[in-house]
Amino acid sequence: MKQTTKTTPRANHAPIIVTTEKWHAIDVAAQATLTEFAPVLQPLSEAERRSLLQVSIVNAAFCADYVTLLNAQPGLVPDLLRPADTLRDWQTCQELLERLPAIQRLAQDIEDTIAGLRADCYAAALGAYRVLVRGGLQASANPAFEPMRAHMARLLEQRRQTRAANLALQAAKDALEAAQPGAGDAPAPTPAAAIVPLSASAAHSVTAPTALAA
Repeated sequence: MKQTTKTTPRANHAPIIVTTEKWHAIDVAAQATLTEFAPVLQPLSEAERRSLLQVSIVNAAFCADYVTLLNAQPGLVPDLLRPADTLRDWQTCQELLERLPAIQRLAQDIEDTIAGLRADCYAAALGAYRVLVRGGLQASANPAFEPMRAHMARLLEQRRQTRAANLALQAAKDALEAAQPGAGDAPAPTPAAAIVPLSASAAHSVTAPTALAA
């Protein structure tokens, strides 16, 4: 496992300063969005997700062809097959698809912000640990640093175990290769079928015989 060496937060991002009132406004807006979306959403359980038909791009195009047919010839498909339900469901799906990118973009921006802030905090924590604890400063004797010491001890032990496991795996691979028939013998000669001799006329144009590998 590669050891983390970066111990300084990002220097190229502006600080995010949010007031309590702003967080409250965000909570209200998020709840309002959930409330607005609720009537048009049908969340699925894990079992329900697994049981659904898989709709690829090709299958979606097949659905679109069917919807086009229903719109072009309303009386063609009998009511027993519930064409009106299909038209309604397809329209709802299309409406949600139009709004999905904005929601996904918001979710991605939130995830990016969280990832960046967490990385900055971790870098700051590593820097403080190295300066205070490894540097043997007086502040490192404070019992409050004990959880950080325990964390680093676990991290170093995990890295040691990973290195040992990787070495053992490589040793097993080397032993397996060495145990294969013919291991360690001289390389087998190139099959005659793989040698293409030069023609007689080409042979006169060089000072030494040459063969081309197929």
